[in-house]
Amino acid sequence: MDSGRLRQLLRLTRIPHLGAGGIRRLLDLSARHPEVLDTFLDWDEEAIVMALRCSPKLPQVLAMHRDRVERGTDLLLRAVQATGIRIVALGDAGYPQDLLGMAAPPPLLTCYGNLDLLDRRRAAVLSSRDPGPLALDAARRIAELLAEHSVVLVTGHNKPAYQVVAVAGKSQRGSCLMVLDRGLLSAFHGDLNREPLALSRLYSWDFDPEYQLALSPFRLDDPWIGSNSQYRDAIIAQLCEFAVVTHLRQGGIMEREVHRMLSQGKSVYVCLPDPEPPHLKQLLAMGAEPLPLDLEGGYLQGLFRDLFSTALPDQRDIPLET
Repeated sequence: MDSGRLRQLLRLTRIPHLGAGGIRRLLDLSARHPEVLDTFLDWDEEAIVMALRCSPKLPQVLAMHRDRVERGTDLLLRAVQATGIRIVALGDAGYPQDLLGMAAPPPLLTCYGNLDLLDRRRAAVLSSRDPGPLALDAARRIAELLAEHSVVLVTGHNKPAYQVVAVAGKSQRGSCLMVLDRGLLSAFHGDLNREPLALSRLYSWDFDPEYQLALSPFRLDDPWIGSNSQYRDAIIAQLCEFAVVTHLRQGGIMEREVHRMLSQGKSVYVCLPDPEPPHLKQLLAMGAEPLPLDLEGGYLQGLFRDLFSTALPDQRDIPLET
């Protein structure tokens, strides 16, 4: 991406009161009129409010702080160019097509690491809040097996169910696509060379941009807020090609995402406790495949051998401990 285009996109992230909806509308306008991203700051107040459907505060703030926006953009541009962070905009050739199925796809993605992971087979190991030890252990073993067989693990970094998957992938030197619930620089605490997940540093202190990709739909320095977690979960569910669910709370956010995945025709495997609760039976009726929660021996090997288009090598038929 040339520096002019990069600066245009970064400037959108520095404008106060310009939210994701306004950025999506600007990108849509710029697809037909490329000059828009340079000229919209000079529009009058009424034109900005009508085109972006934004608060009148936005043009008022711009009138007062235009110079600060431009200076902040220049500083951010130098930092991004020095670190290898990439910005992918909605409508760009490199934008993940899976996200277009979202009701509100992120208009901008900040990325650090190997973008080619988006073109490989991807899976998520999902869990609702507060999974028990059995569910976490199942998630670990499933993630290790997937990583061993070169499946990209799509996960997060800021709750135990996601952390155990990321750590399992790191332990196998597997590939991991980590969707963040805050800005990229906030998650890395400003140090892109250091693995952002503390537990993963047991296997390597460094973030490996060949095997890992960190992706955020938020401004580079955004902190975490509660609603970010729901958006992160939705993106993870969209980016994976299939998912294994080890714990699912009735009426929760994750149950909603699993329902959406099934409606999209994605393969979903659900670990079932005994007895089976009614909301998990409903998932089976919708097409989810059952798994025993106490995953024994070579059961997973057989499952994923059937799932993959090519058989896994017999010599890698490693028994799983229970």
